[in-house]
Amino acid sequence: MAYEIEIHSSAQRSMRRLPSDVRASICDAIDGLADEPRPRGCEKVKGADRTWRIKVRRDYRVVYEVDDDGRVVRVTRVGNRSDIYRGM
Repeated sequence: MAYEIEIHSSAQRSMRRLPSDVRASICDAIDGLADEPRPRGCEKVKGADRTWRIKVRRDYRVVYEVDDDGRVVRVTRVGNRSDIYRGM
């Protein structure tokens, strides 16, 4: 059974600002989280219990939370690796 994907409004705004080719790659990566919320290469974000991140196209990151009980993946942040962790 696949996980439901929820994308936070701030993550949606961040995605709209990205170049279209990067946005397409990020959308593909997010879609893949529905089948496998912890894909190969994902890493847990330090200092957070249920927060993970995946790399997309070397310089971009998708930060998300996994709720295994509710079978939901919540995408909280999307962006360049130099900016993504500020304010966490």
